Amino acid sequence: MKAPNPALLDKLPSAYRNGVYREESHGSGAGTATASASSSRRPRGVAYREEELPAYEEAPLLSASDASFQSHPKPDAEIRRRWYQPPPDLPFSTHGHNPRDVQTYFPDYSSDAETLRQMIYEQASYPPTYYLELKGIHNETTYRASVNGNGITIGHLTGHHHGRRRFSNSNESRTTKTITDFVIRINITHLLSIGPTVGGELHLLEDNKRGYRGGIIKRLTPNVTSPDIDNQHEELKAWCDKYVADPSALKSFTLKRAIINHDTKRLESLIRSLVASTNYRGHVSVHFPITHETVTIYSPGRINQWRMKTWIRWVFYLTFLWIFSWLYLFLSTARYSVVRVVFPYADASPEDALHGVERRPTVMSEASWFELWEKSIKRAVLGRMNCRQTDEIGDEYRLATDNIAARGDMPQSYGSVNMFPGGVVSLFGVSGQFCGQWQDGAGWGYDC
Repeated sequence: MKAPNPALLDKLPSAYRNGVYREESHGSGAGTATASASSSRRPRGVAYREEELPAYEEAPLLSASDASFQSHPKPDAEIRRRWYQPPPDLPFSTHGHNPRDVQTYFPDYSSDAETLRQMIYEQASYPPTYYLELKGIHNETTYRASVNGNGITIGHLTGHHHGRRRFSNSNESRTTKTITDFVIRINITHLLSIGPTVGGELHLLEDNKRGYRGGIIKRLTPNVTSPDIDNQHEELKAWCDKYVADPSALKSFTLKRAIINHDTKRLESLIRSLVASTNYRGHVSVHFPITHETVTIYSPGRINQWRMKTWIRWVFYLTFLWIFSWLYLFLSTARYSVVRVVFPYADASPEDALHGVERRPTVMSEASWFELWEKSIKRAVLGRMNCRQTDEIGDEYRLATDNIAARGDMPQSYGSVNMFPGGVVSLFGVSGQFCGQWQDGAGWGYDC
């Protein structure tokens, strides 16, 4: 994504300039999330003073204790302009078209425990890329009359009116296609952390939980706890040492990022109500896709290099050799999945909030974010915006929409304007006509 435009900073609301969003009604109100314990005698995710962190200083882990919270104070009643910085690329890494899972076979990660540990700390400093994606579609059916052997048309070519056919004939052929009315994607990664240099809560696999500890199935053993290990950093080092010392020819080490305590149901309900207010009659879907969710380290070797090459995988898929290769890789790979980095949207879950627990968002609540973006989302829906997979709308579009609303020029119905992700208005109005467009107040985007 492009870096923020400095020219827009002066146009931002006073509470949205020099820090991550803070709801003024709560004062400093966003609390840190409470870290869970990874064992009954020693908490995981607890704070460590900066001098105890590894050598890298670019992105220290987010602490769950008051001491660490003081090291990253949040500005009172201030909002930082939206930031986004994806995790740095790793050497010898690859991923699919959608980088949900990143893989690398860089040899040093499997031969040097300290290099592996430093990589984990660095990657833990970056949240997964988090999006809101709103999509609207409708189905359009076309009926065609058939012709008999003498070239005589049987029946009539049918048309549409208010979603209904004018004529019907048993000899007609029918074709149905799906029309995409709008696709709107917004990057909301900045809602997961108070800033680009503050990471998540590091959690290690608890002793009483099953997981991949160097085998092919989830187990309770082995573990690395001992009297000599009295903090989380030493325990992580022990797991890295164990992975590097593993003599298995095929082995992998996985870091997972997780998002918790986001009330996606409430936000989805608000967005669906907003779309309904435009008189849209199509099928609406709201998703929250995630990229950069996992990082998997594979031991160096030809087989692991092959498993990461897309064209080789497709050869195995098309020839059905994957049936045998999958079984071989499953039985031969020693898996380590003991590290998890948690990025809490709030310090309590929506379910806990229903039972009276005070819920403080890390950056801003779902309702506050929706209020900030409500006009922009409505404008994009009415303009039938279509964000391709690599496109998204950002603060530039939101600020442009606010300016339009301030002038009283906001569209109030479908067809009044056609807008693109950059905020450009089409010279030709709404592009194209379709049978589900606005008809006599019946709405638009309906199946027909």
